Amino acid sequence: MAVQCVPNIRASSAYYKLKLTAHNFTVYNLATHDAMAYWFDESECSMSASIFASCLVDYLSELLDQSLKTIIVFSDGCGYQNRNSILSNALLHLSVVRKVTIIQKYLEKGHTQMECDSAHSTIERNYRNIDVYLPSQYSIHTIAARKFPMPYRSRLLDHTFFKDFSNEKMMVYKSIRPGHLPGDPTVNELRWIQYEPTGLIYYKINFEDDLQLLPTRPKNVTQYNSFPNLYQSRPKIPKDKWTDLQSLKAFMPSDTHAFYDSLICEDESQRTLKRQQAAEKKNETQKKTNELPTTEEEWLEIAKDYENVWNFPHCIGAMDGKHIVLQAPVRSRTDYFNYKSHFSIVLFALVDANYNFIFADVGVQGRISDGGVFKHSQLCKMLEAQTLNLPTPSAIPGIEKELPFVFVADEAFPLNDNIMKPYSGNYGKGSMERIFNYRLSRARRVVENVFGISSSVFRVLRKPMLLEPEKAQIIVMAIVHLHNFLRKSKASKNKYTPHGSLDREVNRSIVEGTWREAGVSTTN
Repeated sequence: MAVQCVPNIRASSAYYKLKLTAHNFTVYNLATHDAMAYWFDESECSMSASIFASCLVDYLSELLDQSLKTIIVFSDGCGYQNRNSILSNALLHLSVVRKVTIIQKYLEKGHTQMECDSAHSTIERNYRNIDVYLPSQYSIHTIAARKFPMPYRSRLLDHTFFKDFSNEKMMVYKSIRPGHLPGDPTVNELRWIQYEPTGLIYYKINFEDDLQLLPTRPKNVTQYNSFPNLYQSRPKIPKDKWTDLQSLKAFMPSDTHAFYDSLICEDESQRTLKRQQAAEKKNETQKKTNELPTTEEEWLEIAKDYENVWNFPHCIGAMDGKHIVLQAPVRSRTDYFNYKSHFSIVLFALVDANYNFIFADVGVQGRISDGGVFKHSQLCKMLEAQTLNLPTPSAIPGIEKELPFVFVADEAFPLNDNIMKPYSGNYGKGSMERIFNYRLSRARRVVENVFGISSSVFRVLRKPMLLEPEKAQIIVMAIVHLHNFLRKSKASKNKYTPHGSLDREVNRSIVEGTWREAGVSTTN
């Protein structure tokens, strides 16, 4: 079987558009060199074993109308197409009704080149570099592809042609597996299936073996070869595909438009539905991940850790953004194009002194700065609405004035009562500004380390993701969850972040963690 798309046009703007899928199921007569190509597209049927069985039974019935002789069918080992109980029952019904033996032989793996493949190649050469607007044009090109010894024949099928050979009432054999116990031969090992007019099926595992009766007990069917239609009406195509096909009419002759206007589509866009589902999953995941403290006591516990570990009082978290590099999203233009000439989404995170995420938001387009990402985050909205239950300002040793509790960040973030960032510019050694910048940067290193460790372990973050932004968001949020999970217990924490892997201060000097040796970028 060969697969093509409709329309098959060379307009560059059509490259990313969804198109109809057209199929060519070909049967080749080795005795007469006659070949029949059955063309059908997805607006008339979906892919199933009954589709292939309908085509094969139609061709064999035509042969048996000419002469009631034993028929041998050669095919490859494709399961859903040539080696399944649905096709076998269809051939058995034909054998019983026509009172003729039908033998089906499967080619050995690695030696499956057949005359049908040669016919497909000949047909495809005939419409190479030619625009094809309609499925019927493939059928026309098929007939014109060969002149000697006779032209190929072709049939363009609609949904009324196909029969439902999977109907349980008509299934003589529910399975064609030659055994049922562990270690018994499977369907994939069959090399020969023989259908007898008596309603029995025989098989061989090897061509040199003797025929054996299929051990499955056949069902008593009173009426043979009276299968119902597979479709009662023309099937629907996806809404997104229908929309793209309508836009492609601008590149096609007007007399082809009626075909595309007649297509029936689903009521809802799967593309939109998937985006909605991804957004819901993202929101649900963020609710679980954004375990922000809900009481002043919990915030004070974080502040205590920052003061003890990093000597920065009144710090309740370090925040920063990391670019997650993507393959250029379809139809995104420059929405995801960042300042480093990559396509990306941004992971915005707030972490505590123990390298755990306490808030994460991912999905904002890469062209947005860290400050802009923060502005659009739920954390910023809660901070502005004063619903975070932050501790009330208090004095620190050596200073009588009450000071607010703050998040530490870099220069990209806004400065306000609860966000502290370093002084801009260069300051002399020993100056108060330089000392303050050193202390703040040391505390802010925590979030850099969280990004670095995550990227060094979960290496999907170190290269462009070949996913749409919605799917990439789910991957990143899963990594956030796994990071926190691995940091919970002592055993997993020692394996995930062994001693020396994180930045630490020794004798008032910063010793960089081993994750930096891998060349991992914290912001990409």
